[in-house]
Amino acid sequence: MTREVILMCLSRLYRMMWALYPASFRAEFCDEIMCDFADAANRAWTEGGWLSVVLLAIRDACDIARNLAVVWFRTGALTLIGLSATCSALLFELVALQGVAPTNPVFVPLHLLWLATAGAVVLCSIAFARYHARSATG
Repeated sequence: MTREVILMCLSRLYRMMWALYPASFRAEFCDEIMCDFADAANRAWTEGGWLSVVLLAIRDACDIARNLAVVWFRTGALTLIGLSATCSALLFELVALQGVAPTNPVFVPLHLLWLATAGAVVLCSIAFARYHARSATG
């Protein structure tokens, strides 16, 4: 394959990864970052050949994975999904705890652990709600 074909395929793959970001984030940053990526890929090819381009792609893929979590957390959607899943797991654990006999020596420690975990989830929910309320207004 020629240089142009490889760089074009890499750019298309990079643009497809941008589909994972929220639409508002894509609208604001995608075009600019795609130009930066094309420039970086051309520079990498010129300076180091295909190996430099592969290393650039790996670095940018890792960067996208890390930034995805941050961007989605800031939207609040990931936080809501995470808290919902945690609350569902806590409810399931509570139902499972009903099967532990009160005479079992682990009865009290398991219930205290569940209570501490539930309290931590409530405190995290409050902290996340305050964070998102503050970032939404300011």
